Formats: sequence, C-alpha cells, structure tokens
Amino acid sequence: MNKKSICLSLLCFNLFATDIIKEVEFNGLMHLSSEQALSNSGIKIGDEVDENNINNAVKKLFSYGFFDNISVKFSDSKLIFDVLEKPFIAKIDIKGVPSNDKKQIQNLINIKKGQAYDEKNIEEAKERISLYYQSRSFYDTVIEVDNKKLENNALVLEFNINRGEKIVINKINLVGAKKLKYSNFEPVIANKEKEFLGWFWGFNDGELKTLELINDPLRIKEEYLKKGYLDAQVSNAFLLASMQNYTAQLSYYIKEGNRYKIDDIKINNPLKEVKIDISDLKSTKGKYVNSEKVRIDIEYIKKIYQDLGYAFAQVEPKFNKNDDAQTLSLVFDIELGNKYKIKNVIISGNDKSLDKIIRRELYLTEGMQFNKTDLDDSVISLKKTGYFENVNITPSAVSSNELDLLVEVKEQSTGSISGGIGYSTSDGFLVNASVSDRNILGSGLYGGINLERSNKELTGRIFLKNPRIFDSRFALGGSLYSYTHDWLSYEEKSKGFDLDLSRDITRHLGAGIAYNLEQTSLKLYENVFLPEETEGRKLYSTITPYIYYDSTDDYYLPRRGIFAKLAFSYTGLGGDAKYQRLSTDFKAFYGFLDNYDIDVILRYRASFKKLFNTKEVPINSRLYLGGVSSIRGYESSTVSPKGRYSCSSGLCTYDSGGNISFNNSVEINFPISDKLKLRASIFYDFGMIGKKNLSEIKRQSTGISLDWNTPLGPLNFIFSKPIKKKAGDETNVFEFSIGSQF
Repeated sequence: MNKKSICLSLLCFNLFATDIIKEVEFNGLMHLSSEQALSNSGIKIGDEVDENNINNAVKKLFSYGFFDNISVKFSDSKLIFDVLEKPFIAKIDIKGVPSNDKKQIQNLINIKKGQAYDEKNIEEAKERISLYYQSRSFYDTVIEVDNKKLENNALVLEFNINRGEKIVINKINLVGAKKLKYSNFEPVIANKEKEFLGWFWGFNDGELKTLELINDPLRIKEEYLKKGYLDAQVSNAFLLASMQNYTAQLSYYIKEGNRYKIDDIKINNPLKEVKIDISDLKSTKGKYVNSEKVRIDIEYIKKIYQDLGYAFAQVEPKFNKNDDAQTLSLVFDIELGNKYKIKNVIISGNDKSLDKIIRRELYLTEGMQFNKTDLDDSVISLKKTGYFENVNITPSAVSSNELDLLVEVKEQSTGSISGGIGYSTSDGFLVNASVSDRNILGSGLYGGINLERSNKELTGRIFLKNPRIFDSRFALGGSLYSYTHDWLSYEEKSKGFDLDLSRDITRHLGAGIAYNLEQTSLKLYENVFLPEETEGRKLYSTITPYIYYDSTDDYYLPRRGIFAKLAFSYTGLGGDAKYQRLSTDFKAFYGFLDNYDIDVILRYRASFKKLFNTKEVPINSRLYLGGVSSIRGYESSTVSPKGRYSCSSGLCTYDSGGNISFNNSVEINFPISDKLKLRASIFYDFGMIGKKNLSEIKRQSTGISLDWNTPLGPLNFIFSKPIKKKAGDETNVFEFSIGSQF
C-alpha cells in the first residue's frame, strides 16, 4: 500500500469533509471491472467524504488480494482510485515429476488459474509440495518457481520440482528393551528396517516416513500395554540420517517397568437391576492385563447402559497396582449421565437416494429412547443395501434429555452399463451387454437387462425387485428370461419367468416363497442317443419355500456375521414332471480389524444340494459343480458324473449331472490398495458330487483372487490351480466375474 498517497489524500478529505461523492473512478484496472471494484470497496454514490470510510474501502480492496498498490484522491466531487493490479495467473505448469504426481500436486498447491499472483501463496505451495514428497519418503526436494510474463498483466507460473532422494532405515535401536524385541513391534510401526529383498512385495523397503515418527513411539508403547507392562515409557524417535548416502538409524529409549497380572476385577455398577457377569469380559483374573482387551471391555460395558437410553454413558478403568507383587485390581467406574430420547433424525449426503430409503432401514426414529444396539444395527442395515460406501450415525445432544441423530451417508455407484467382447477356450468368442441399477433413481428398486452370447450360449434376462413394498418388510421381485445352451451332446432351450415374495421376520431372520414356470426343449445332436433322456418340449412348474438368516454387516465386503439359507423346491404343480430339490447355503465371516487392528477377513462358504424322485429330473436341472461359484479352476458345470453313448469313435462321454453335491471354500482376504479399493484372497475349494453318494467324484483347487470395487461394480479376477486333476477334466487357470459376491 502506498501509505504516503493515502495520508495526503486524507488531508484533502478533512478539508472537504462536507462534500458528497457524486462519482467514483478506478484507474489501472485490467482484469476487474469498475462495477466489481466499486462493489468490493463498499463505497456508494451519495456518501459523504469521510476519512474512516475511505480508509476502510482501501483495506477492503487490499483484502481481496488483487492489488499491489492503491492511492486515493478526491476532486470535484469525484473519488479517484489509482490502482496497480497484481499479475493474474493464466497457466500453471508442473515440471520434473511423473505425470501421475501432477494431478496430486495441482490439488494440494491451492493455486488456480485466474487467481492473482501472491508471493505468500507461492511459498505455502512450495511447502506443501515438500511435505507431500516427505510423506512419500523423498527428501531434499527442491522446488523452483519461474514466472513467464504474458500480455495484459498475465503470467505463466512454472513449478520446477526435483523430488530428491529416499532415505532408507538400515537399523532400529531399541535401547533398554529386554522383554520385547523388534519383531514384536515390526507389524505395527510405520518406520521399519529395510529387509533383504525389500524391493519385493511383502518385504519391508525401509523407507523413512517422517510424518509417522511422532506416532511410532505410541505404537511401541501400546504393544507393551497389551503385554501388561503398564509402566512402560518410550522416548520420541531419535533420527540419525546421512544425506551423503541417504541412510538412517532410528533409536528409541525404553523403560519397560513391571508386568502386571490381574488379581481382581470389579464393576462399580450404579444400577443394581443391571447384571453384568465378570466372566463375559475379555479381561481375566490370573492373566496379564491387556490394554486392548480392556478397551473392548469398556465398549461392552458402555453398550449395556447405552441400550437403556444412557446415550453418553462413560466407563473409566482404574488400575490399583501392587508393585511388589506385580499384580493389580481392575476397577471399571461408570458415569451414566442422563437418559435420552430421539428428537430429530437429520439425514445428509444422500444426493440420489430418497430420505425414506434411508429412514426405513433405521431402527431408531423420532420419539424413541436411545439404544446403542439399534444404532449399530441401523448402520449395518444401511450398509447391506449396497447403496452406500460409508455410513455414520452420530448422536448429538440438544437438551438434557433429547438428542438428534445425525445420519451421514456417502453414496456409491449402484448402476452399471457394461459391454464387452472376449474369448474363452471352452466357449469361444463371448459378447455381453448389461444395464442394471440397485437403486433406480434413488427409489430402492433393483432392476436390469442382461444379454450374453457365446459360441455355446445365448442368454437374455429382464428383472426387477422392490426390496420394501410400500416401505414394509416385504420384498417382491420377478424376472423374464430366455436361455439357449449347446452342450457336447445336445442343445437346450429354455424360457420362463419367476416371482419371489419374502419378508423379514426379525432383524436377521426372514422367509419367502418363490415360483418358477419354465418351458424347456432338448434336442439331441445327430448320431447321439442318450438312453436316460428324451427329446422334445416340457413344462416345469416349481414352488420353493425358503428361510434365511443374515447377520452379516455389509453387502459387498462383510467383515463379520453369518448367512444361511434353507430351501425346498417342489416341481409338479402342473407341468410334465414331479421331483424335489433340497438346497442349503452357508457363509461365515470373521474380520480381525476390530480386535487386532489387522484388516484381514477369514471367509468360509458351503453348499449342499440333493434331488429326490430323480427319475423325473431332466438333465438340465441336475446338479453340476465347477466355476466361480463352486470349485474354481474347473470349467463351469463340468464337474459331474459322466454318461456314455455310442459315437463314431466308439464310446463318447457327456456330463449327465448328479443327484447330490457338496462344495465348500475357505479364503483369507486382505487389502492390496485402499485407494484403489483393491483386495486379494488366497483360497482353497473342495467339492463332491455323485449319482447316489458324495464319494463318487471329488475335486479340489487353490489359488488367488483379486477383488476390485470399481465404479462399474465389483470385478473379481481369479487365478486358480486344480489339485490332483483327473484325465478328462476341463480346467481353467483364469476366470473373472462382474458383480459377484463371495
């Protein structure tokens, strides 16, 4: 600011204090209009000339960051601002870094095209870039900023970046550690020693992460607390780095102290009618105290009172230590607070989904007493719809006995339009196209159209499902389909429709009934005679009552809970055949994240099926294994008892299908990239099938699958290897699927 010019002008204002501003003029504007500048100044035509008003106007104009200099004068009822605008940024170039870094840097520098050039902003941008590369273990980053002037007071801002070198930790010293070793801390600390083959996936590369140095001592101390060393002290990290060869050593100074066993556990219960069994706690008498188990116990006790309406109940653990005996008494003190009812349910983040789609999944609503179990189940219920990537429900007190529920959701893509051309060794060229949406126009309706064509198969299907008829607990769905498949010895053509009506009985238990009407035509190929099969068109009418239990916590990626379903199908309500089918499905999930802070999920699934009155079961309705849903590594529906028929080469075999089958899978699922939403699984599949008993045919496989949650829906890439395959088995090393679940 040109202070001299302003002061001289103010003398004029004092001389003409009674003058009125009839006109305002801005000289030197290049990018702002006079109207914008006048509006920003706060000056109005008709105002009296006043020293404070003029001074405030200059301050306001400077506050917008557009000007390097402003001077003011008043003459003949005209207020004149002479301004010098800062150069405006017309373009930003980022050089010296990989292309995938440029977008990240453009977002973090907080400088956009069209902004006025400001040295302070430039220095802050350089600092952000340096910290960005430090977080990625690059040090001595050099950032130079050049300005290339253009016409009309514009310029090109050019960031030239040399991101420096990575510092590698070759040694971590734990001075004073005797009871625990580096291996106890290595899984949890961010800064680790470089390992042999550190460049290879699964080994520590030793890269220094300075932003985590403040947290690693806390992680080390936490491991001591988990082992019962309540007096443990861990110093801040001492870093000794060599900028000549970019290596470093980290040192922590540790006092381990005593290790304590629990000799007594007490709960100071403020409500005598509430019974809490000490044996239900994770902490156990006679065992070493474990901070992680204590935290779990705190949440367990807290939830008991929160379920009674004490929404903000607090539980504080106290450790009464006996240093000589190295024992302690663990006491849980409880502060209840007030009981709360729900005043308002406030929903945010649902740009697409209607409010009622969210409300109908909530077990808490206006006027109800707060209940933590109901809140947790509401979160799970919303996640299981498949509509939302994240769900948070937070209670917020608005009075001494009322609270609002803040329901925050982050929607994810529920629709997909896909098409593709591929090739399979078994099916030849594949062409597919599909349109589907699990949440059509935010209404909760699930529908779609799917078409698929290969050398062996043509499939078309239209389906629609309403998971909540009139927002009730009833669900209704249906589909129309047509299906053509060329088997080795015959051609199958089917078309039909199905209807499915179900209802949730409790939060986890439900039942339903499905109906299917299908017309099937079988045509044997020339010179093929299958003694058990007949050609021609047949009609099958099937009704299937079923019951299911689902306590899983997410639609796409469950981390806990089980799913079980029992169904019994009766074919013979009219039609051309009478037979029955029993089907059972079971899935179980156990995640280690909550209890062990490791995002690994153990998954198991099993399926058992049995046909009755098997003489009337057509070949296309019998049981088959193989493929992504049963035994991976084997072609779909090729694990089956074989039949024989006469052919030009003597005797040929065909897949005749089984009457009883069992298959199960176990997986260890873990993250690869949270940013890309990419996870992997190591799996083992085993299945059995037969005409009379399960021991006739047994197959097994193992492998790795990659699960990628993309905007088009979940993609599953499977690399599998059959174990002890038999002659004649049709195997498949690689498979993929879209939208499938474990």
